[in-house]
Formats: sequence, C-alpha cells, structure tokens
Amino acid sequence: MRFGQSFNRRALLVCAVAFALVALVLALGVLQPVQTEVLQGATKEEALTAFRIITGLNFFLAAALFSVAVKSDGLIWMRRLGIVVGVFGGIAVLLSGLLIADAASAYRSHGPAMQTASTLLFICATADVLAGVLAIVAAIRIPVKAGISE
Repeated sequence: MRFGQSFNRRALLVCAVAFALVALVLALGVLQPVQTEVLQGATKEEALTAFRIITGLNFFLAAALFSVAVKSDGLIWMRRLGIVVGVFGGIAVLLSGLLIADAASAYRSHGPAMQTASTLLFICATADVLAGVLAIVAAIRIPVKAGISE
C-alpha cells in the first residue's frame, strides 16, 4: 500500500514546514513588537520568554519531523521515534497554539503595532493547531514493523 507511506511522509513534511514558518513568524514578526510595547501592568519579560520557548519548540519539532520524514525508510527505530515525536510534539503544539491564541486575543486591544502582532499570532495559532492535528494523525499511521507493507 504505497499511499500510506507517501501520505505519512508528505504530512510530516507539511507539519515540519508549518512549524518552521510559525517559528519564523514568531521570531521576526511578534517578538519585536512585544518587546517594544509599553503596557501598564504587563510583564513583557514573561511574554517574551513564553514566545521564545514556543519558537524553540516549533523549530525543534520542525527539524525532528523533517528528519523522520526523510530518513524513516527501513529504520524501525526512526519510525518509532516518528510516532513519539509526532504524537507528543503534536499535543505540545496544540497546547502552545491555544496559548498563542490567548496571547493574540489579549494583544488585540492594544495599539496599532500590536494589532499586526495579534493578527500574526492568530495565524500562528491556527497553523499550530492544524499542523499539530496533522502530525498526530500522520504519526499514528506510521507502520512500526519492518514486515508491514506501506
């Protein structure tokens, strides 16, 4: 069944690209406005730390899923790693997508610079949630045994 292998591989590559793009958008389009925004009673250091952690998580998962998608031919341990990374990484990204959506709604009421950042955050949250679900589905479909026809 060749469809399963190609679907899993393409799905993992799409997830890797989505996670990398989210990390780039966060790093280039969100961190600077959050750092320069003056908010009364806000702790922007904590927000910056959270965005940096989410950016790092997205970059790490993009690299991990890309390597699993490219190098999983015939390597059972790589397939198992793909299942673990896909499921747990997908769940982590789903949760981080919810955190990003919460931050986006909080920044929506601030100045014009934060309006753009808020829109970018909503886009990142949507991409993370969709790619997280796709990563979980693709990881669950990865065959583990070498004798299974893909």
